[in-house]
Amino acid sequence: MTVRAKMYCAKKTLYTAAPYEVSQYGADGKVRIWPREFVFNAVTSSDENKIWSQSTPTASVTITVANPEVDFAPGAEYYVDFTKVNDDAGKEPADGTA
Repeated sequence: MTVRAKMYCAKKTLYTAAPYEVSQYGADGKVRIWPREFVFNAVTSSDENKIWSQSTPTASVTITVANPEVDFAPGAEYYVDFTKVNDDAGKEPADGTA
């Protein structure tokens, strides 16, 4: 089962102490990047979150991003999907039927 949460970007933190070089995403060569941390909280004024929360939804997700092309706008709303990873994904059934 997949659970979709409607969340908003509550905070964006740019780590400016020391950039570092990484292989550029989707291209050859190196690029200097400054990692960014994003904090997302549940949107409480939306009926969309009632599928997983009976009362006021409470959720938070924090991610640190090093890809310069990924950016989230503080205050903007986003959908976050939670889907269980199937441990048997890609494996053939023991009886050989697929």
